[in-house]
Amino acid sequence: MEGAGVAEPGQRRGTEAPVGKPCVGSNPTPRTKASPFLGGLSLEEFKKLEIRIYPIGIIHSPLKAEEEVPIQPAFSDVEGEVEVFEEYVEGLKDLEEFSHIILIYYFHGTRGMKMLVKPFLDNEYRGVFATRSTHRPNPIALTIVRLIERRGRFLKVGLLDLYNGTPVLDLKPYTPDRRVEDLKLPSWYKRIARRVSELSGLKEPRI
Repeated sequence: MEGAGVAEPGQRRGTEAPVGKPCVGSNPTPRTKASPFLGGLSLEEFKKLEIRIYPIGIIHSPLKAEEEVPIQPAFSDVEGEVEVFEEYVEGLKDLEEFSHIILIYYFHGTRGMKMLVKPFLDNEYRGVFATRSTHRPNPIALTIVRLIERRGRFLKVGLLDLYNGTPVLDLKPYTPDRRVEDLKLPSWYKRIARRVSELSGLKEPRI
């Protein structure tokens, strides 16, 4: 991801290593055997790496609070705008030829990390990595939106389920090769999906 790099704590922006050459210190501790981790770091050193990622844009949305956000983008009729910052505008070339795009974004409104969470309309706790919860170790997520129009560095999008001011970390085109045919889903997820569809007035569940 452009703008991302691995840096030591306290390293100033503008001194990041080039992509593929992370900063891991000039005098790493010698290892008695080859380490599988970045730059020969120990496991504990690897866990403490600081990874810097900067926003490439921001969401402009009529949704002003998390409670206004649709359950899933499939149930959204919200339109909004992705403003891409000027230094990244060249990277938008040809994006308007795609009908849908993937937005990777930062959960800037989340509060704290939880390893067990209770999904919407569920009575049991599930592992956070088995859900779409915002309470993640690294609060990032993705959503697929319809690209309605590109005007310079501004993208008008539909199916939006993000609220105003959400930082955008990356953009990618949605392509058919991402579609999974042999999808397996747990029974508890199917039960929730059916209930959500009923509440949304749909005849068939969107699973």
